[in-house]
Amino acid sequence: MDSQKILLYGHARVNGITFGSKDYEVHGSIGDSGEIVVKATKIEKTKNQNRIEEIINKIPVIRGTYLILKMGAKIWKEVGLLKTIVIFSVSILLSFSFDYILKDYITPSETISVQMSLIYQILLVDGMFLALIILLKLFLLISIAAECSKSLNFINRGHLADIVELFRFHGAEHKTANFYESNNDLSNISVEGVKKYSTVADNCGSSYYFIFLAVANVYFIFGFSINVPLLPLFLLCPFIYGISYELLPLSEKFRFMVYPSLILQKYVITIEPSKRQIEVGIATIKKLVEIEGG
Repeated sequence: MDSQKILLYGHARVNGITFGSKDYEVHGSIGDSGEIVVKATKIEKTKNQNRIEEIINKIPVIRGTYLILKMGAKIWKEVGLLKTIVIFSVSILLSFSFDYILKDYITPSETISVQMSLIYQILLVDGMFLALIILLKLFLLISIAAECSKSLNFINRGHLADIVELFRFHGAEHKTANFYESNNDLSNISVEGVKKYSTVADNCGSSYYFIFLAVANVYFIFGFSINVPLLPLFLLCPFIYGISYELLPLSEKFRFMVYPSLILQKYVITIEPSKRQIEVGIATIKKLVEIEGG
């Protein structure tokens, strides 16, 4: 089997990395004694489920909507309903919050067309969102560096350390995946080899989110008011995710679509991983290729 076609997705966790294919999901982590623990799980599906997914995956927009709902169900299973609602609510509110801030400043006029106001809106929203996230990371790193400062006693430093650890594993995940996608096999994979690759990945979920941010602003073309209640916007979001999913492949041709995501990855949501974290990534991806027969 061509190992290049096995890996479908990956994501980082606080203490590990997950790589998955159509049939298997492999979790790698560091155990209590410092050993690397790798567990593989077969994704069980009935024939009816496979049939339904095959049909859905052929329908544009609907397949993207189904994917985000499926991801939501998975998060629900892992962290519970309440945390899932909070995660998606915060993402959606962040998407529209800057629209509400800018509604009195970026509107169509005699000198600014609807299309141009839309472009300004998207650039400003993406820029402000990116700036906010970068500031949050600076605050995070400064807070951890000043761990002994009495002025920061209100911060739960355990959670901050977990976030930094997550960012490091995210960097390890991207480096490992980039090595994997650039080589025909894993026979020559090593820590030094993986370390040379970037912590930035084109197919990171953050690319999907920034395209979602842009699509979420398209309602300006049709003259929808930003004063619309939030509930209809929440209900509209799965459909917007579906459209964003269809636009994602275009990012390979039009690189500007993912530039905000690449900046976000490089300077915010990934940190250079340790040797041990890279070893976790290598062990995880090797296990996935092994059980897939690669």
